[in-house]
Amino acid sequence: MEEAIRRDGRGGDPSAEAARGGEREAEAASGGSQSRQDDASGCPAPKVLRPAVRRDVVAHLRAAYDVSERRACKTTGFERSSQRYRSARDPQTALRIRLKDLAAVRVRYGYRRLHVLLRREGWVVNHKRVYRLYNEEGLSIRAKLPRGKRAWRYRAGRPQIIAPNDVWAMDFMSDALFDGRPFRLLTGNCREFRARLG
Repeated sequence: MEEAIRRDGRGGDPSAEAARGGEREAEAASGGSQSRQDDASGCPAPKVLRPAVRRDVVAHLRAAYDVSERRACKTTGFERSSQRYRSARDPQTALRIRLKDLAAVRVRYGYRRLHVLLRREGWVVNHKRVYRLYNEEGLSIRAKLPRGKRAWRYRAGRPQIIAPNDVWAMDFMSDALFDGRPFRLLTGNCREFRARLG
């Protein structure tokens, strides 16, 4: 009986209800259930640009509009401290060169297989660094073409026919005899001879 009354909402502890009311007031004061919401959907806004791109944007604004760094950063909303940052990270030049060489030899290998090859050669590098360098060097492989469309990549124009017996054409022909038995022929003819006939 007591549970039925509580389910209906007519009974229960008044101090608990008062506490729930306090929670609602706190949510209303803070702007909603998510205290850090930045946009209408309630989710924080994503980062728009990487720091390197932000530096390029500020440099463009300074050159195009002849404004100070302070004003360009204030207009875009970027921090000024990010403008002066210079990376102290090792450029990994030798690893980049070796990665490019391997990618040139192993055209269909992705970064994971190249990582395995680098580890076999003795490079102490993890897959995340290989992935970052792989993308920075623009080594991403293109998706495979369908089988039917591969041949056009290797085809060249047809060579000019200069002399007899220079270019031949072959084809299979099939037919049936008078009694219904099928037969096939491999026919061949000289293209230069056909050009003279036609």
